[in-house]
Amino acid sequence: MPVKEPMVVLARIGRPHGVRGGLSIDQAGENLHRFVNQKVAVCEITTGSVIGDFKTRATLTLSRVEPASGVPARIAFAEIADRDQAAALTHTTVCAPLSALRALVASGRKAPQAPLTDLWYFELIELDVVDADSQTVIGKISRIDDMGLNTVLTVTPAGGQALLAAPLDIPLSYPHWGEADLAARRVALAEWRIFADAEPI
Repeated sequence: MPVKEPMVVLARIGRPHGVRGGLSIDQAGENLHRFVNQKVAVCEITTGSVIGDFKTRATLTLSRVEPASGVPARIAFAEIADRDQAAALTHTTVCAPLSALRALVASGRKAPQAPLTDLWYFELIELDVVDADSQTVIGKISRIDDMGLNTVLTVTPAGGQALLAAPLDIPLSYPHWGEADLAARRVALAEWRIFADAEPI
């Protein structure tokens, strides 16, 4: 069975809005505007902003996002014409492929490197984390938990090496993260052993 490409949640769909198939949304970011007049996936609701295990309910054309700027509050799909059809999509999510979001953001970013705190969460997922001194791969960023006052990144050990014995959680605000090299999909990290029991180099 082929592995499905991860999807990024662009918004969560709430109740119908009006009688012509509009829908209220929340937890939407500005990237949603970039998909107007494009096909997006409507998926069963799940946790996290980047999802690998998902069920697609429909593939629809995003015809309108309101307001036209700022935080989106309402959407419409070209294929949804009335309130009953819209109601069937209540409590689902609007999603787009991870690769599409990365391409959109990369096209607008001037520098090939950036601090982690300047990146979207979906850009952080699957970044290789390397030891700042040896440049050996420690693992990959596999999960992001937004705790409100702090954001925690989970680094999962890379196969075939012994620097990291088990997953470790490190705050995004930890001062020893380097800038992310987005072309190479990697970021250096120093002073990380205080977060985990690691095997000696």
